[in-house]
Amino acid sequence: MNKLILLFTFFLLNSCHVPLWTESREPLSLRELTEQANIVLYIPAGDYIFCQDVYLSNLSNVSIIGRGEVNFHKCDNFNGEYLLQILNSNNVLIKNINFFGNTLDTNKYQWGEQGLLCAGCSKLQINGNQFYNFGDAAIRVTSSTGHLSGASINSTRVDIINNYFENVTQVTTTHPWTTRFGGVDKIHIANNIFNKLKGGVKLASRSYVEKATISGNIFYANKGTAIESVYYSKVQIKNNMFINNDGFILNVYPNKTENVSTRIDWQGISFIENIIIGAKKGLLFQSDVVGEYSSSNIITNIAITNNYFFTTNLSAEPVKTRYLFNFFSMGPKYFDAVEVKDNFIGALPCKYLIKHEVPMLIENNSRGKLNRAC
Repeated sequence: MNKLILLFTFFLLNSCHVPLWTESREPLSLRELTEQANIVLYIPAGDYIFCQDVYLSNLSNVSIIGRGEVNFHKCDNFNGEYLLQILNSNNVLIKNINFFGNTLDTNKYQWGEQGLLCAGCSKLQINGNQFYNFGDAAIRVTSSTGHLSGASINSTRVDIINNYFENVTQVTTTHPWTTRFGGVDKIHIANNIFNKLKGGVKLASRSYVEKATISGNIFYANKGTAIESVYYSKVQIKNNMFINNDGFILNVYPNKTENVSTRIDWQGISFIENIIIGAKKGLLFQSDVVGEYSSSNIITNIAITNNYFFTTNLSAEPVKTRYLFNFFSMGPKYFDAVEVKDNFIGALPCKYLIKHEVPMLIENNSRGKLNRAC
């Protein structure tokens, strides 16, 4: 396969050209994508090596699709964080591209070594791609400080589907630049494979945001927490499979007080119909932190139902969190309207089912035909 070396500079994108073709077979350089509208672009098979991040903005109704095996690599002396940045754009599709980072170490993080950034985007679809060896985020989708709306949540209706991730740290909605902007409203993460991640999927926001679905994914042999939810409301985690993960299956908690500048109240987390095999940690919910901005002391509508846990081993966990389901409060907030029912927990002793400080609906959590329910 021929190798095309591309040397990008941030201010001079016309120093090189990624060969793209429209549906009418007219050539178009990557530089010319900024502010394009109503166009489908194809990248021919090949290895493309970038030495600086590619920055695109204000796209509208643009599809970027790999034809055959299309590999985007960072060069050894890559200058920047992201391989590709797409900002303040609408109705964009990224499909059938393989992204390669530079962090080959399978244990260490490399913060700032990242793949794809999409900020301030709506109707975004990242579909059928592969991501390898990123020390930080393989994908970061979040809100933009430069969006014309000025809204704190200006990224919405994002689909991350049918992708493969290996040896990356995370896929995240975290907005790392200011305290005023949040993550993504209406995000759907489905039918992906997360293989040997150092972290996992992180839904995080610094402003109120809601409606996230994580469904049909496989989390395999990941070292960190498989799914984190930070100040997200109305989150549904359904029909996923978690196999031999070292970290918590789910960790739900508030953001640090220094990361936010407004009151955020969150609620509505459902974890239903998932299959968990070989877990070393369970699910962790923390209601608040000391000094947190909030207007309500109640977190409601938490459901953990109809899940299957096989060969769970929590023996290496500290005593405090050596439970399948852990609920903690550090300040005035507390959980209300929590259901933990109809789960199969295998041979796990009932005394390690749940740690909680307030009344909850806990019923019919089965240990199998020969054992009583918890």
